[in-house]
This record gives sequence, C-alpha cells and structure tokens, in this order.
Amino acid sequence: MSQKVSIKGIGHAVYRVLKTSWKDHPYINAATIVIAVITSLLGFAQEAVLAMVINALSGNPVEWLSQRMLLVLFIASFIIPSLISGLQTYIDTRSWRDIYNSWILRQLKKRISIDIARYDDPEFQDIMNRVDEKGSYSIVNVNLAVPTLFQHSVTLITSLVVLWIAEPLIALVVICSYVPYLAVRMKYSDEVFGIWDKEGLSRRRFWDMRRLIEKRSTIGETILFQNGNEIWNRVKNLLNDFTEKQNKVDARIVFFDAATILLASVLVGLCIIWLAQRAFAGFVAAGTFAFFISSIFRLQSALKMFFITISRQYENVLFSIDYFKFLDIEPFIQINPNALRLDTSMTPRIEFKNVSFSYPGSTKKVFNDFNLVIEPGQKIAIVGVNGAGKTTLMKLLSRIYDPTEGSILINGTNLKDIDLEDWRSMLGILFQDFNKYNFEAKEAIWMGDINAEPTDSKIMNAAIESGADEFIQEWVDKYEQQIGREFGGIDPSKGQNQKLAISRTFFRNPRVMVLDEPTASIDAEAEQKIFDRLEKGPRERTTILISHRFSTVRNVDKIIVIENGEIAEQGSHEELMKTKGIYERLFVMQAKGYM
Repeated sequence: MSQKVSIKGIGHAVYRVLKTSWKDHPYINAATIVIAVITSLLGFAQEAVLAMVINALSGNPVEWLSQRMLLVLFIASFIIPSLISGLQTYIDTRSWRDIYNSWILRQLKKRISIDIARYDDPEFQDIMNRVDEKGSYSIVNVNLAVPTLFQHSVTLITSLVVLWIAEPLIALVVICSYVPYLAVRMKYSDEVFGIWDKEGLSRRRFWDMRRLIEKRSTIGETILFQNGNEIWNRVKNLLNDFTEKQNKVDARIVFFDAATILLASVLVGLCIIWLAQRAFAGFVAAGTFAFFISSIFRLQSALKMFFITISRQYENVLFSIDYFKFLDIEPFIQINPNALRLDTSMTPRIEFKNVSFSYPGSTKKVFNDFNLVIEPGQKIAIVGVNGAGKTTLMKLLSRIYDPTEGSILINGTNLKDIDLEDWRSMLGILFQDFNKYNFEAKEAIWMGDINAEPTDSKIMNAAIESGADEFIQEWVDKYEQQIGREFGGIDPSKGQNQKLAISRTFFRNPRVMVLDEPTASIDAEAEQKIFDRLEKGPRERTTILISHRFSTVRNVDKIIVIENGEIAEQGSHEELMKTKGIYERLFVMQAKGYM
C-alpha cells in the first residue's frame, strides 16, 4: 500500500465521523442504538423462554412461573421481536438516507470552496475520485456500524455471562478461536484499500473515457467518428484490470478465511461435546442445555459478525480518511485575514507589475517580467496565437492563480491584500468553457448575479444586449422556456448557448468585463452587433476582449499583442497596422480568408 495509516489516524477519523453525524442527527442515531440493543436482548429472552418451556415439558418447571404465564411469555417472545423488527427496518432505512444526504451535501459544499487551480493537481484528483466513488458511502457505513456493533456487543456480553455461568473455559475458548479470523479480515481490508490507493491514475483514466460514452455532450462525436468500440474496449480493459487485482485479493483470502473458520468450528465443537456429556450425565437440564448451546452459537455468530463489521469498517475508515483529507484541503489561494475592502462602485485601475508565472508542477514560464496597465473604463483587446498566454492572464486577474513573481495592483494595492469576494463581485468573466444551465431561460440569465433582483426588464435588457432576446422570443414559453431536452425543454444551439452566457455577463453589470472568445460560435452579423453594444457600453466599465478574430477588435482603445508570454506590440488598430509587425501580418492573413 502506498500510504500508511496510523492507529491514531484511524481513531481520529472514526471520532470525526461519529461527532459530525451525531451533531447532524442526534435522535435518529440514538434510536438506532436503542433498537439494536433491544433486538439483541429480545433474542436472548426468546431463547430463555423456550428453554423454560422445554424444561417444563421435561418435568423441570420453574416453581414461581405458572403454565399460563409461561404460555403468555412464549407467545410474546415471538410477537414482540416481529414488531420491533419492522420498526428497526424503518429506523435503519431512515438513518441511512438522512446521514448519507448530509455527507453528500457536505461534500458538494466543500467543492464550491475549492480553488479551481486544485483541479490541476493529480494527487487531489485521486483523492477526489476516491471520495466520489466510495467516500460518502464509506462514512455512512462507519456511522451505521455503531448500532450494529452495539447489538453484537450486547450479544457478546450476554452470551459470555451465560457461558461463564456454565463454564468459564468455554467462553474463553470461543473468543480465542476467532482472533485469527479478525487478523485475516483486517489484512484483507488493508489490501483492498491498497488497490484503490495505488490505482489512482487508472481510475482517473477509466472515468475520463467513460465520460466519452455516457455524457450527452460527448457521445455525439464518439458515435459519428465511429470510435465508440475503441473507447469501450479501453474502458473494459481498465475495469477488468482493476477488477482482476481485486479478485486476486479475494481469492487469497478464501483459503485463510476457511482455515480460521475451521479452527474456530473445531474448538467450538469440542465445547459442545463437553456440554453434551454433562447433560447426558444429568448435571444440566434439557432446556438449559439447549439454552447454553444456543448461547454458544450466538456468541460464535456475534464474534464472527463483530469481527466482520470491524474489518469492513476498517476498510471504510481508510476511505473516510480520504474524505476528511478532501474536507481539510487548504485553499490554494491564501486569503489575507486583514484584506482591504474595495469600493465596488468605482472602476479600478489595474496594473500587472513585473509579473512572472509558471503553472504548479511546471518550470516553464508562461509570463516573465510582464507589465501592463489598464486604466478605468478602458476598452482593450488581447490578441495572439494559441498558447500565447491570453487566457492565463485572465486567470491571474481573477486570482484563480497568484503570480509566481511580481504583483497585480488594484488601485495601487496588491491584489493579494484585497478582499477576494469584493474583487470578484466587480468582475464579469466569460471564459471559453462557460456553463450551460438547464433552467428556465430567465433563470439561466439570472445566474449571472443571483444577488440582484431578477426583474423581467433587467433580464430582458441583458438578453437584448447579447442578441439572445431574438431567439428567446421565438420559443413557445419565451423567458419561461425550460432549457434541456432531458427535462422536457429544448436544446439551444451552441451559438444560442453562447449568447445566453454573454447575457449573464451583461446581467451582472460588472465594473470589469472580461470576454474570452465570446463570439466563437456566433455568426458574423450577430457578432458585430454584440461588439457594437460593448463599445457603446458604460464609459466607466473596463472591457477586456480576448479574441482570435482581429476584425472584431478594431475599435477598442488599445490592442495588446502577446507572444511567448510577453507584450510584443500594443496600440490602436491604425498604429499597429502602420508598424507592419505581428498584428498587421495576422490581420492581413485573416482578411484574405474573407476575400
């Protein structure tokens, strides 16, 4: 196994599981334990009454108990457990559902707070995949094992007391006979977790390729390019390889399981023979002998189930430790506790000062001593070939990442020292990979700023500015139209989805608007209308456009040409065309494509 877990770490994980679950659901947890204990005691009561009945029929009645009362107890010993069993099923089902929901919601809540940059970390991906596959499920099992362990513990203690009365040596022999079984089960759980821990990369590949077959957004290309069988075969091979490793562990454990159970059965059998001889000699009544035998079987079963539960929970606890590693992940972006609050009503001055940056785990510099000033209300375009660093620049601006060296100044203050929520509330950033919300159309636009009042007029104005209003008005339910065919709605085209995304940015009405290839899926006429509206936007709004289409950025205040992480050229369209440099060459090259 690639990671070792200490006893202290296991104990701490169990403590956190129980503490959190009991805080979330104190009553349902208490009810499961009470019912489990009652169920265990009722089993002994049922067998004790049966033993008294057998003794009475054999001529050894209990003096203080009448036959009528014994008959009533006998009937009650069957009715009451049946009633309790139904209640226990309800409580166990309710407990599992409530506790599972709590942990799933906690997991999703944590995802919201995790920095986007964390998703570039393979180790984080491995932990997250294990949490997604088994984390919450394992934690619920650890929690629900508590009443089961209580039930087995009561059975164990009661059986031991009964057998101690009969013969202390029998109790000791039965207990010791199952210690090897526990050791084998613990080793098994350790090896199973080891497989999951070591195969993180394979699991990531499995889920990534499975996505190509399962997701509606990817299945189209998979089918049309006729590579479905190839992907399916790769998924199959990864799954079979992983399963084979688990099967080998299962196969090894069968022999050891059989050996330890055989040892326990032989020792228990010798105890039963010894008790039978005492019964034949007349030292133990028939009903009492039956009660002792059932107590041995109960102790045997309780020990086995207790150890199985412990070993299974050991495996679950190992996965639970991953869950808590996930919850304890520190923010990639460190927040200054004394951060400066921003006046969000004023458009800020932005300065990249001697900024250098390399992605985590990489030594290649995307930027090296980069400098750029963006004045309040300025409209600029950032252009350049793919991989030049345009999108990375916006990730730094939105503080998805911090510069490796240098600083980003907002009104002269380092961005690291500014309240991040204030700063992001001033931004309206539309990246190329925008979200598609399967909500009503008006809600999909409102997601641009959920803190704003979603008035019909404001939503419609945002849609008009992006050009989305034109096709929304053609929909049957207009702004109440459900999006997503799988939800009984419609599927907008890629261009329509992009316009809805732009609508969200307009609805946000940010001080600084950043649009990364905002019209990649939009026709030329609609594109021009959007850029015209951007140019006529509020004077106080800073607008940053990232685009490969040079024809759409001609009228901005300043064009920044980035090459190899540096500013190669900057100026207006007219100025750059006169320099006969990179911009002029690329502009002319694109223009020829339209001739």
